[in-house]
Amino acid sequence: MPEYKGLRGVLITRDAQTLYQKFGFEVLNDRAMVKQKRD
Repeated sequence: MPEYKGLRGVLITRDAQTLYQKFGFEVLNDRAMVKQKRD
């Protein structure tokens, strides 16, 4: 699946997006977050 090639992690949360942003996750939509692979 090429669309997931650059992802390091995916998580689903309703109320902890601010917390996970501190660890490098980016908001994808109102529940999903993604973390990109490091280069």
